[in-house]
Amino acid sequence: YRTSTFDVTEQNPFGAKCIFCKSTMITFDNVGLYIRSGQVPPDFRK
Repeated sequence: YRTSTFDVTEQNPFGAKCIFCKSTMITFDNVGLYIRSGQVPPDFRK
């Protein structure tokens, strides 16, 4: 994957994209930050 400030959106807050298929990604190194940011639906946090 790669990250870019140009790819940051509401659905992709860290700008991570797969270098092969160009789909947005939530990477394991920042998934904790994503969960703590409150953008994860409550049912995902259970």
